[in-house]
Amino acid sequence: MSPSAKTIVSLLGLHVVIDCFSSIWPIYKHLVEIPLGEAGMIVTLASVLTYTLQPMFGAWADRGHARACVIFGTALSFPMMLLGPLTGPLKEAPTYLMYAVLFVIVCTARLGQAVYHPAGAMIAGEVSERSRSGMVSLFVAFGWIGYGSSQAVFSFMYENANGHTEWLLVPGIVIILFSIVNCRPVNTPNHEVRTGFVNSLRQVPWFEKRFLHLFFMLALMSGLGQGFFFLMPELFESYGYPEWVVRGGGLIMFVTGSALLIVPVGYASDFLGRKKTLIISLFGTIGTYYWLVLSPPESLVGLAGVCFLTGGFMNIANPVGVAIGQQLFPGKSSIISGVLMGLAWSFGYLAPWMVGVLVEEKNYGVPDALGVLGIVSVGALVLSFFILEDNGNAEPQQ
Repeated sequence: MSPSAKTIVSLLGLHVVIDCFSSIWPIYKHLVEIPLGEAGMIVTLASVLTYTLQPMFGAWADRGHARACVIFGTALSFPMMLLGPLTGPLKEAPTYLMYAVLFVIVCTARLGQAVYHPAGAMIAGEVSERSRSGMVSLFVAFGWIGYGSSQAVFSFMYENANGHTEWLLVPGIVIILFSIVNCRPVNTPNHEVRTGFVNSLRQVPWFEKRFLHLFFMLALMSGLGQGFFFLMPELFESYGYPEWVVRGGGLIMFVTGSALLIVPVGYASDFLGRKKTLIISLFGTIGTYYWLVLSPPESLVGLAGVCFLTGGFMNIANPVGVAIGQQLFPGKSSIISGVLMGLAWSFGYLAPWMVGVLVEEKNYGVPDALGVLGIVSVGALVLSFFILEDNGNAEPQQ
């Protein structure tokens, strides 16, 4: 295996681990019955505080530290696997202490994602200029594999190992060790950012229309996804699906669509046009999302089909949008990726708290709360029509 192949394998393995470990909060709060309002507040605060730092870590990666970012960032997700054995002691502790410890653990994992993702997207996006969208899509697809397996893997271990979820750290440590030896990206420091993080942020075209349309489209789609995933166990439970669907099976159905469709669509967008691909995916998102949330099929086969389509359509926007941003602003790959992923995701993570409040305090049903959330997908579709064509040569719009 060539050094570049070992690097890609390491990168993808790390992506599976970090997104698996960091993403168990929706099922954990369901298993231990944390109130939705408090659970939403914990993940919202942790995500907003840490994801806003992604541009800083993107600038750090640009300085030649991409390898350190992807390895160290993954390691920061490991404390999430300690939630299983800590559940008993935390429930016996004072409420404020329990929530404080949960917040610190979730915040540490979210910090790891903030460290990892800009550098990971940069490494993936710069493997091949011709197939940038395809490589970013491959990178994102492996993240979805980790995310999709998170709830089923964690809940299975929690139920069958008497809460000893720390055993899941073993494969994570193996992948970390493999990556320490084999992850060697060709990461040429960008000397333009050596003057500091503040100057790096000045490189971001904050007030250009072509940037703002792209940013807010991604922020709205992030909100749709994070709010939906947060309430996914409760949604399937409210419709009376089997427990295995509630505890991760439904998420696997959803993410299968993302993982299988996102890569070929990403490669196709390099040739068919990214803006056109984006608009089509958003039309598909609106239709399939409301079908799944408000009137899902009674049969498991039908549910699997709707989850597959919704997952495929909903998660095309992120890799295609990031690829558009990377091409529109060449030479600023990591800082742009950090803003479009970090700050956009930070905005999006307001959604778990909002839908949690709708259910917990406003007495909305889970489907109704997610139906209200779905309005943001319409806003994303409107913004997509104003996104600059992805030719990379158009003049900036003021």
